[in-house]
Amino acid sequence: MAGGIWTNQNKVRPGAYINFESNPATAIVPSDRGIVTMAVELDWGKENELIEVSAEDYVTGKALASIGLMPGDAEAKLLNLALQNASILKLYRLNSGGAQAGVTINENLVVTAKYKGTFGNKIAILITNSDTDGIYNVQTYANGYLVDTQKASTINQLVENNFVTFSGTGNLTTVAATLLTGGTNGETTESSAYSSYLDVLKTNKWNTMAVLTDNNTIITQVIQFIRVMREEEGKYVQAVVANNNSVDYEGIINNINGVVIDGENITAIEFTAWVAGATAGADITESLTGKVVENATSIINMKSNSEIITGLQRGEFLLSLNQDGSVKVEKDINSLHTFNEKLYSFSKNRVIRELDSIGSSIEDIWEKTYLGKVVNNVNGRNLFKASIINYLTDLQNRGAIDDFDRDQVVVEEGIDIDSVVASLAIKPLDSMEFLYMTINID
Repeated sequence: MAGGIWTNQNKVRPGAYINFESNPATAIVPSDRGIVTMAVELDWGKENELIEVSAEDYVTGKALASIGLMPGDAEAKLLNLALQNASILKLYRLNSGGAQAGVTINENLVVTAKYKGTFGNKIAILITNSDTDGIYNVQTYANGYLVDTQKASTINQLVENNFVTFSGTGNLTTVAATLLTGGTNGETTESSAYSSYLDVLKTNKWNTMAVLTDNNTIITQVIQFIRVMREEEGKYVQAVVANNNSVDYEGIINNINGVVIDGENITAIEFTAWVAGATAGADITESLTGKVVENATSIINMKSNSEIITGLQRGEFLLSLNQDGSVKVEKDINSLHTFNEKLYSFSKNRVIRELDSIGSSIEDIWEKTYLGKVVNNVNGRNLFKASIINYLTDLQNRGAIDDFDRDQVVVEEGIDIDSVVASLAIKPLDSMEFLYMTINID
């Protein structure tokens, strides 16, 4: 379905075209949040498409089959950061063109890794006698973990598992644990890989992207991509970059600091994974201001009070210390810092999450309930109006908006026979962040 912003009632594709203004106008049914995405080099997994990993599967080890990593692996640092707060991580593998590992056992059993990459060289096959004569236990190990066991007497009885495929003919025999070999990762051409990554993202659902590079060409490409997604495609997403003070847009978060976690330095670029995951995972009624970074012991590139003030005025996402020494988010803001037609509230990420959720949700309900299904007459438009009112009432009860006046919801016939024009006023709420108190002493 088409979407985006509108100036004139001249769109060609049916869809929901939504404008956010300083006196905001839109709404409907909360969309799901919690999906973070990033492009990384991997030793295993599908190429040229997104690999979806749930936080639950990652923690329990089920994701080993799709990404070749466990939470305790040194190479899993960025994934750990992203999934500390997000519920789903959609990974794009930057490297491609490698080779699949494989091995031929006893000259007749061919075992081939399912994906290209060096992780395939950590897969082993062990065949032992079972309790039944002529039947063998065929076990697959991945990086030392037993991941599959089958009972068979002949090769053609074996079925592929999440790690390897089997081929060949003949009877099985016992064999000691045998590693696959020859797996390679291929090359990484960052610029072209990111172009492919962004193309894939256009048709996928996600909330926030971590940009794990300091390549200015790629960052510029991402910023333009986010603008197109938000303003032309109707996909209300954000991206997190590091140390880029040229950006001034609510769709981009500019992270400045790194941290030290468990004695390991996490650079500002790497920490975008945490910021993106926390942003994606935050509810529309939740602010990250004051959120503690779990297990962080110190801040890299920590700013003084005056530097923090200047940085906030430049739209920088900064970290600071609580009185107990824990590391926290100073203020949950995006990079927008020039306030003209868009006011200060648009720089607050909680407000953006509220508006983005509303924008995404109205497209969803419009497509599922009204688009091509309801007659464009007074009764049909009143049904749509009622949907808006019911949803915004619920949003107000949840503490996302305030002072909602149902009388300000207007749904009218548009210029063309098949168009509808809706307008309303909402007041997004933010979390308490400033305390101004006077103590009088008698």
